[in-house]
Amino acid sequence: MFKKIQCFVFNYKEYFVLLAILILFLTLRLPAIHSPYHQDEYKWPMYAYNIGYTPGSVPHPPLTEFIYNLTGRVFNQDNFRLTPLIFSVANLFLLYYIVRKRYSVKVAQITTLLFTVSFYGVLASLMVDTDGAILPFFFLLSLLFYDRLAEARETKIKIWWGSLLGLSLLLGLMVKMSFILVLGALILDFLWRERRRFNKKFIIYILAGAGGFVIVFGLLLWLSKYIFPGFNFLKGISYWETFMRGFGSRNFFQTAIQFFKALLFLSPFLVLFSLTSLFPYRKDLRLFHIFIGLGLIFYLIIFDFSIGALDRYLQFLVIPLCVITGVMMSSVFEKYQRKISKSIVCIGTILVALFFSLQFINNFVPPLYPKTEWLNRIFSLQWNFLYPFSGGSGPLGFYLSWLFVGGLWILGLILVGFFFWKKNWQRETLIVFLVLFGVYSLTFDQEYLFGQINGSAPTLVSQATAFIKKSPDIKSVMVYNDNGGWNIRELGKYYKRIYAVPDFEKGYESIFNDFEGHILYVNIPRISDSSLYAKYFNSCSVIFSSTDKYITGKVLSCSKSKKK
Repeated sequence: MFKKIQCFVFNYKEYFVLLAILILFLTLRLPAIHSPYHQDEYKWPMYAYNIGYTPGSVPHPPLTEFIYNLTGRVFNQDNFRLTPLIFSVANLFLLYYIVRKRYSVKVAQITTLLFTVSFYGVLASLMVDTDGAILPFFFLLSLLFYDRLAEARETKIKIWWGSLLGLSLLLGLMVKMSFILVLGALILDFLWRERRRFNKKFIIYILAGAGGFVIVFGLLLWLSKYIFPGFNFLKGISYWETFMRGFGSRNFFQTAIQFFKALLFLSPFLVLFSLTSLFPYRKDLRLFHIFIGLGLIFYLIIFDFSIGALDRYLQFLVIPLCVITGVMMSSVFEKYQRKISKSIVCIGTILVALFFSLQFINNFVPPLYPKTEWLNRIFSLQWNFLYPFSGGSGPLGFYLSWLFVGGLWILGLILVGFFFWKKNWQRETLIVFLVLFGVYSLTFDQEYLFGQINGSAPTLVSQATAFIKKSPDIKSVMVYNDNGGWNIRELGKYYKRIYAVPDFEKGYESIFNDFEGHILYVNIPRISDSSLYAKYFNSCSVIFSSTDKYITGKVLSCSKSKKK
């Protein structure tokens, strides 16, 4: 049976290109391997080491907790980012193999290169959670087996690949219930692909397979309580109930902001150029379109994730968009063989370089709230301000110029319009779009990793943590926005985190009145000067301060006597 399983052998040139992509992949990720865990991220080492949590506290199926418990045993508590990185490296090779088998070597190389450079791909590779790297691993593994099953002709080989597909889907569901999106996408693609075979016998065959899958999944859940004693399926169901709210009670503005941020992470190239696969429609990309459509319906309509880290969940978009874009790029370059107009490419590249340089002008840094101030500045074309990028599971926080970000999105819209309007110049337009993607994504990557343009929050957190560590009189520390929260927990001096949300001011007022200790204040995002939080911070003494470009890290000493 195994002799009939088709495989391939790399030639030396192909191996060299893939190795170069892997080196670039690691180069763009390893510098952040020890970046401070942010907010929800450090729950995983706390789960693994039972710091404030008991086994079974994770509101997800048990494989997630098992993976990060294993991480805690294999690596120390400072190396939890290695787990998503290892899964992401596996994703790189799986993605290459799948796209190569579906299309060609060239398309596989383009797709993996896009995945390597994309900031959302970089962020997903390092985020200590499941949505960025672990769930995509089981998606790609399931897709691999799904494709092999479709190619199989002999019954024995079909059973083999079908069994592996079922196992992969079951493992994905045992990581997180949202993996049902993958199952749904594969089912819909299968039903459409096999629609002409529908008859009574075929329907019975499908129902029998689906019933068997449900029975096995239920059996696994039942057995899980013996393998993972702390696992509670009902607890996981109640967790999902928190996201099931009526449309009248939803915060659509917050959902829109987080979705908007996810689009910015993806880049105008991946978002806008992928639309070319719809006009005319590319049937060979149907599965990826279905997956994206189901995911957006799931996260934006069916459930209310305005109270969650929606930008983290939407990381599922990276891989299908890279595949779609890679396929469409290859199609354009193969379609037109005439000589490329260098003048058009040069003009486009100069425009991209111009927008890149605009971020070096002096920028205003607006406060986090009210968020409408950002929108007002955007609509009034006052674009010389810095936009903060952070999230519940990272990144820790970095700034980018809105002139740079917004300008390249406008240029991207123009390029897409030009692509459809001037069909004989599509290759030139695509080359300029590629330059835009490289500049846009690498700028995001650089600010996330090093903060050379607008400042590095991780550097300031490390400096402030070192000061607190060598100060024995500092015993209780509140942490603004949880920037450096895990670092302070490791020192055993963590008291509470501060979220500078207007709705929380009344609750924090009593906390501040009774608090006597210190505050770690790395000021990204900025706080409004008129807020309760800013007034309280200003009433404390600054005992440590360090500034990197637009970001400042401070350690504040606060006492009740000074407030009286």
